[in-house]
Amino acid sequence: MSQGWELCTKPFVRTLEFLWQEGHTADATPEEREKKALQTIDIYTQFAYEHAAIPVIAGRKSKVETFAGADQTYTIEAMMGDRKALQAGTSHNLGQNFSWALGTQGFAGVREGLKFLLSGLLVKCE
Repeated sequence: MSQGWELCTKPFVRTLEFLWQEGHTADATPEEREKKALQTIDIYTQFAYEHAAIPVIAGRKSKVETFAGADQTYTIEAMMGDRKALQAGTSHNLGQNFSWALGTQGFAGVREGLKFLLSGLLVKCE
């Protein structure tokens, strides 16, 4: 088995050709947040298969690959012709870290950390 990493990334130069969908939620419980994170990845997987005709693999990122500050990162990835995986969509269970940093309060005005979720999907439009 061999592994490799790209040492230099390739930026998107023509950003007008891409549709970026991003979602944010604030949830009262860790269970709600985790459920939404998994539902989001399921929606992205369904979209990739049924509407974009792109076969993807859904999964959870390792701790090293998890979004900075997040508890968990879920992803859909597509295999490119050069046998490299392309991250096609993500859902980040942000936990309470960003809530504390932003000084947010709970729904009842109590000083508690809300549980945040961030998700995104990028689609090339031609």
